[in-house]
Amino acid sequence: MLIAAPEAHIVNTSSVNGFWATIGPNTSHTSYAAAKFAVKGFTEALVTDLRLTAPT
Repeated sequence: MLIAAPEAHIVNTSSVNGFWATIGPNTSHTSYAAAKFAVKGFTEALVTDLRLTAPT
């Protein structure tokens, strides 16, 4: 679908925990923070990949 369209956009959403991994002292949320960091990292990698391989 992205290749067939004249223009395409990809939007990924996450939370502020993709930038820092704390919401306060004595609050455990390791899995949540790790997932948000993963979304941010995936998006950054996807930008690079698409710049190299996207059709023009």
